[in-house]
Amino acid sequence: MTPLLLTALALLAPSFTLAPGDEVEWLRKEATPLVSLETGTDFDDLLPIKHAIGDAPVVLLGEQSHGEGTTFEAKIRLITFLHERCGFDVLVFESGMYGCREAWRSFKSAKVAPLESANLGIFPIWTRSAQLAPLWDYIASEAAGKNPLELAGFECQITGRAAAGLAGDLKTLIDAAALSKPDADLVLEAAETACKYEVFPNWKKRKKSLGKALGKIRKALAKKAHKKVDDPEFWIQFLTSLEAQVANLAQAEENKRGPLAKSFNPRDAQGGANLTWLAEERYGDRKLIVWCATMHAQHQPGKIDTMNMSLSYKGLETTGHHLWKALKDKTYVIAPVAAEGPGGLPWIGVQPPLGPLRKDSFEAMCVEAGLDNAFIDLRALPKGHAFRKKFIAAPLGNSPMRAPWSEVVDAFLFLKTRTPSKSTGASSDPEESAPFDLVPELKQELANFARGEEGGNVWATKWDLAETVKRWLRAVKPDEGAITREEEILLKLLAEYDADSSLLWRIHDALAQLAIARGALELGQERWDLALASHPTAPTPNPTLHSGFQHIVNRAGIVRAGIHGAAKAQAWALELLAKHPAFRAFYPSPWYELVSDRNKFHKALIAAYQERVRNFPAEEAAIKKLIAGL
Repeated sequence: MTPLLLTALALLAPSFTLAPGDEVEWLRKEATPLVSLETGTDFDDLLPIKHAIGDAPVVLLGEQSHGEGTTFEAKIRLITFLHERCGFDVLVFESGMYGCREAWRSFKSAKVAPLESANLGIFPIWTRSAQLAPLWDYIASEAAGKNPLELAGFECQITGRAAAGLAGDLKTLIDAAALSKPDADLVLEAAETACKYEVFPNWKKRKKSLGKALGKIRKALAKKAHKKVDDPEFWIQFLTSLEAQVANLAQAEENKRGPLAKSFNPRDAQGGANLTWLAEERYGDRKLIVWCATMHAQHQPGKIDTMNMSLSYKGLETTGHHLWKALKDKTYVIAPVAAEGPGGLPWIGVQPPLGPLRKDSFEAMCVEAGLDNAFIDLRALPKGHAFRKKFIAAPLGNSPMRAPWSEVVDAFLFLKTRTPSKSTGASSDPEESAPFDLVPELKQELANFARGEEGGNVWATKWDLAETVKRWLRAVKPDEGAITREEEILLKLLAEYDADSSLLWRIHDALAQLAIARGALELGQERWDLALASHPTAPTPNPTLHSGFQHIVNRAGIVRAGIHGAAKAQAWALELLAKHPAFRAFYPSPWYELVSDRNKFHKALIAAYQERVRNFPAEEAAIKKLIAGL
């Protein structure tokens, strides 16, 4: 069947009248099956998607989480289709504006491998995924052709290895604006802290001065005062974005104490402003594909009932919401959903498969309709259609939520069986693959953690040395003797810190992982016990973020299960939950592969929480929300 005939049939197909309860039959008749997820296949099956998108110049491709291998594969096929058949020629990633600009320049120069170019700007959650390798190759192969797929970024965060060159570019801008030395130093300090995700010192007292300094540069660029500045329009927008990111980092701790909207909205407000600028000004006459999480892509998150008492989207304003307010139907959001299968990030490994589906969920209906991979357009549905009303689906974190989904996204991409994001087999960053001396690196990391905690960084209390240890093991491939020598040096390092230092638990944790790496399981268990004993016990404002303690419990618990059995490991962990002041929330996912009866495990977990309420009455309200979320 020819593409032209398929398109004509799609246009002439009669609307299907849907009575209550007939959703499965409607899906069976009206969903658009995808014959393949492979990029090299014919695109005829995707032509109805072109019809559904219509004249919208911005298509946002979401993902349920960042560990969705099948979703990545489907998105890459959609990108090649949109580029080759639909006239889209800009790919905007949920990554930093500056880094992606440098990555695109590298793709065009063709001097390094495609992955190295991507690594200059794209977040590691994607560059470390083996499933994205075809995308980097595709961008590289098209870069020198007549119809390149240009890469850009919309994030206010500074991402990728290109960040190392930001200071040099800023100095050129500073010279163009003839800034005074104090103003120049202020701008460079702000950029340095943003690159390191650190808090700008004395931000409240200095934010006006920083704003004025950045404003002077923007004003000079707007007047085109310096012809040597390349791409002044980009730099004007970037400097506004940088100022927002510095503010976001400085206010992070304060914002985390409030509702989700308070911490989420500032970042996405700037992301939305950046993406709107890209769509309306920088690429105003071109068509954009946006790669991001569905959480950022959705139009109206405030209409979602999360069905979780501890999670509210009230007042939430996403990047997609800001873009939708500016462009309305000129945007089209495709949200993937899945019914079964495991997920997982490359550096974590395979995570447990999705649990049993709710019988009243959209995903269960798709399964009953016999769908495998399929596209379901929500935008064109008539009024009164069942899928115009509220129903349950899981496009956000694979968690069932109730919403009028046609007002939140424009289409669902049903992928029945998901797979994890697979590792490339090595770090995507060549610098991380090179051997290095472990202990000096760990000491530098500890110094960074200390600065982060002192500066009030909301994430700092959960940072640990695990990734650095794993990177060293990958790069060096040490034998047992080499690991033992590093352990001996680390043991001496313990003496350099006070007994009450918040850094001690991190060293014990690193020692435990080195012991496990050489097969000394019981020694590793003992060292994790020391890590827990030296972990600060002071309460933290948000247990879901400040989770260093719970991560150690999970690491140690898995090893304990191997030594003593799952039942004893579970009893040990739940006793800590009930009695230890630092263990304010239990992260159960890693335990699901250890326990044979998940319902029985949940009952034991709830009992431990209830005992914790008796031991720590002030936590009762928070614990009730955690129990409700199980």
